[in-house]
Amino acid sequence: MNRLPIEDVLSPLRTAIGSGTAVVLKAPPGAGKTTGVPPAILQTLLDNDVAGQVWVIQPRRLAARSVAGWIAKSRGESVGETIGYHVRMDRRESKSTRVLFMTTGMFLRRMQSDPLLENVACVVLDEFHERTLELDLALAMTHRLRSELRDDLGLVVMSATMETEPIVAYLNEDNPQNAVPLRCEGRAYPVTVHHGEDQTGERIERRIVKPIRDALMSSNGHVLVFLPGVGEIHRVQSELERAGLPGDVRLVVLHGSLSPKQQDDAIRPSSERKVVLSTNIAETSVTVDGVTAVVDSGMAKVPHFDSRRGLTKLETTSISLASADQRSGRAGRTAPGEAYRLWSQAAQRSRDEYDVAEILRSDLSEVVLMLASHGETDLFAMRWLTAPPEHAVESAQSLLRMLRAIDETGRITRRGQAMAEMPLHPRIARMTTEAVSSLPRSSVAILAALMSERDPLEDMTSMTLADKVDAIENNRVPRSVPASSIKSIRSVAETIRRSL
Repeated sequence: MNRLPIEDVLSPLRTAIGSGTAVVLKAPPGAGKTTGVPPAILQTLLDNDVAGQVWVIQPRRLAARSVAGWIAKSRGESVGETIGYHVRMDRRESKSTRVLFMTTGMFLRRMQSDPLLENVACVVLDEFHERTLELDLALAMTHRLRSELRDDLGLVVMSATMETEPIVAYLNEDNPQNAVPLRCEGRAYPVTVHHGEDQTGERIERRIVKPIRDALMSSNGHVLVFLPGVGEIHRVQSELERAGLPGDVRLVVLHGSLSPKQQDDAIRPSSERKVVLSTNIAETSVTVDGVTAVVDSGMAKVPHFDSRRGLTKLETTSISLASADQRSGRAGRTAPGEAYRLWSQAAQRSRDEYDVAEILRSDLSEVVLMLASHGETDLFAMRWLTAPPEHAVESAQSLLRMLRAIDETGRITRRGQAMAEMPLHPRIARMTTEAVSSLPRSSVAILAALMSERDPLEDMTSMTLADKVDAIENNRVPRSVPASSIKSIRSVAETIRRSL
């Protein structure tokens, strides 16, 4: 097996972990950080006779499952033995599991029931450059735990594109020896980048067909196409099917709404050439083997707080330069590659260098409620890598008081504790706790799931919300709706029902 670049920094990483020092690691795509670092930490624990698990936190479910599967296979084991995972609606873990991959949301929920992380020896926050609200909260809570109660808890923060200095300074604020930066050089092959022309008036599905054809002609591997969301994927899929692809090319899709089996099928190695239409789910830890060309729309759907509705909604926006480089790098993992960008070289210069931290643009009511369930009434008493805006905190507290989830002092109420245990936005959680007094729990759970997840019946404009609940509950869903989508809604609903 070829030596991976990450192996050059595993020795100082293990030394740091063994001495209780946190590590902030920057390693480019293809260096092997996600698959190389967790086993190295486990070996350090074994060598030092340290009990406890290594928790590896991934922003996406697909990455958590696929990386756990790859490492387990490389050890000649099944998932759920030494290497396991825990994501929403799917868990493979046993008493022998020592390395556990999980999503950030699952980490925070498990931390609610085990605030001291008593069976955890080390926490690894992967792909930290995404700077989701949950990742920032996970870092703040882990750092506080290490600083105040668990100085034996290991911590590794790693990513391909983030700058390490601000995070090291944050971790070293009280103790200059608390964290060290490590940097690994990559082994990526050169990628030739082609820029398009700015055509803001033309729909993306029409603009992207030619770059996809060019990518198929200029390379002999798979083509990975980055699109903002599921709607754009379906429209591009229809456009390509009308335009036609070479006979030896198969068109597949990849996004978070697919079932685990469908996601695994999309990234599984194949001798047949594929054009993979994907959201940014494939931007980081997930590797589609054999990709030699990338076509990038330059857009992504990111959450923004809508103050009029009082809820966070997804908005399509331009990605940062760091994300664009991350996407292009997918074409150079195994051989020289090609990257086709839909925007011009001039437009390149107007993009942000890094993604804006989600904490600066999000509704904070779920965070305030979660911290209140831990007894934390003052968000500004927490040490944040990026502090939340005061107006956003005040807005969240005002909403939670109105919902009677917290009292005037910020302490959580009995109703608020019940709401915090649900995987729902506080508004929907409060509605759910009220609705169960007059409606069957199963119906209320399906209603809440439809309001919080992507609605698989959204195209059925003639159906009311009550009609949709009835159709799902009584197995009268139209045949045109994918069974996997309904299965996902039912699984979420069952999780909600158990918490009622």
